Amino acid sequence: MSVKLRGNRWQAYVTNKEGERFRKSFSTNEEATLWEAQVRHADKAGLPIPMQVSLKQSSGMTLGDALDNANEMYWRGGKSESEYAYKINAIRRSFGPKSSIEDINTNMIDDWIMRMKKSGSAGGTINRHLAVLSRSMRLAYEQDSLTKLPMFRRQPESKGKVRYFTKDEEQMILLTLKSWGKDYLHDAAIVACDTGMRASELLKFDTSLHKLGNRWGVYIPDRKNGEDLLLPVTNRVYDVLQNRKLDKHPSKDSTCRRVWARLRNHLHLEDCNWHTWRHTCASRLVQGGMDIYRVKEWMGHSDIKMTMRYAHLAPKDIVSGCDILEGVA
Repeated sequence: MSVKLRGNRWQAYVTNKEGERFRKSFSTNEEATLWEAQVRHADKAGLPIPMQVSLKQSSGMTLGDALDNANEMYWRGGKSESEYAYKINAIRRSFGPKSSIEDINTNMIDDWIMRMKKSGSAGGTINRHLAVLSRSMRLAYEQDSLTKLPMFRRQPESKGKVRYFTKDEEQMILLTLKSWGKDYLHDAAIVACDTGMRASELLKFDTSLHKLGNRWGVYIPDRKNGEDLLLPVTNRVYDVLQNRKLDKHPSKDSTCRRVWARLRNHLHLEDCNWHTWRHTCASRLVQGGMDIYRVKEWMGHSDIKMTMRYAHLAPKDIVSGCDILEGVA
């Protein structure tokens, strides 16, 4: 490899490991020398030979730095702060917070996507995590802390029926967790199933019980739709909250995550994840005849389109309409 001045242009000559020769002309010695170095790196790493020179220099920024930087710029202090914090921590665990962002390439991201798929994550969940990583790395690139952006392959999102647990599946899960002595996960599953709380909400809700009509309720602050809610609880959730404090969550605690993954494999529920409890709650509310707009309020959806995914589960008994009109119901 060499760089030489030819007339008023600087030419870089490169021969790769296969003996192929490349030549490119530049206006300055700096550009030619930098391109030569980038080609050398690409050839050694088995990457495509760059046809354009990037004048950006690596800053040595770690992935953890990039995530923290984006969090401060976009998400900290917002209404969805805890949800973004959850995704940021998941990305840290997957890649390692001290990894250089220059080392995060397309192949690594594709492997991460495959791991999420195998763990039962839906396309929408994967895309939300990809968006956080993409925005963090794009910010680093815009601030000249990253020389090249990898590809972020969005996954298809299901527009079909929502997967929820049947009563039999729920019973199997709870009995298995009990038999394994995993009382915490058993109780957390009950709360998730009967309240429909998101993982982030389960982490931060106030476990104190408040009187709500003829029932008790729990206070959930800063929901994703921007509203707070005093949510009524079932008798079994009341019993759980009377006996313990839910101070951790299976999606956060590594031991709980391993137990949940083991349980999914044990019961052949590979198409489900922890979020399936939320779908289960919404599905049962609609199946039980609750008005779709009240379900929207219960679930904390910001858009009625989210709730309409469950509309096909509503009772089809139109005869009851006569009872309503006649004031019988």
